[in-house]
Amino acid sequence: MIAEASRLPLLAAIPALYSLDALPLQLLVVLVALSSAFTRAHMPAQRLILAEVVSDEESLAARANAYLDGAHPQRSATSCSPPRSG
Repeated sequence: MIAEASRLPLLAAIPALYSLDALPLQLLVVLVALSSAFTRAHMPAQRLILAEVVSDEESLAARANAYLDGAHPQRSATSCSPPRSG
């Protein structure tokens, strides 16, 4: 919960600073890196909570995991984009 709440001001700052013409590249990189760090902290916690909430039935847990993977396409973008960019 804390990780998700921490991402909100970081991500909201990007368009706000851009509209004020106060977003140098270095600041953008720092904001994105911090947002990514909070995302990486949130993902394992989400999986752990899911395992506790969903019963021990494997098919139900697998469907819930598949739903979360499909509902969060930024996960693959977060982990694949930095190596691709260069």
